[in-house]
Amino acid sequence: WSSKLLEHMEKAQDAHAKGLIKDDLVFFDRSFLTPAIYARGLPVADFMNQVMDEVRASYPIVTVMCEADPYATKLRVGGRLFDSKADEKAVRESLGEEDATFQQEIVTRYEEMEKEGHFDLVLNTSSSKL
Repeated sequence: WSSKLLEHMEKAQDAHAKGLIKDDLVFFDRSFLTPAIYARGLPVADFMNQVMDEVRASYPIVTVMCEADPYATKLRVGGRLFDSKADEKAVRESLGEEDATFQQEIVTRYEEMEKEGHFDLVLNTSSSKL
């Protein structure tokens, strides 16, 4: 999906050049930090951090870390599993998404990246009203 994000960024840049972007503002629901977080120690994490550094140097961006309370995360992961097609559910289960230890590892990785200065803002998204 990283290549898709690059593609969307290029399309947004083209749309901006044509004057089609309102208020010069585009939202993306992920960044190149996401695969670095979920890479589980694979070499891709370093590469994706480098890509994110290059993106920051090329675009005026603000990176927002969306955090949630553990209970909200558990409900969301459970909902994704419930709503997934059989093949998607099998992948999610094989990755251990519902595992509390894995979820804590992800939270810890985000916290580490926040301490390293990768995020400009932190937004708590625990409320279902957001």
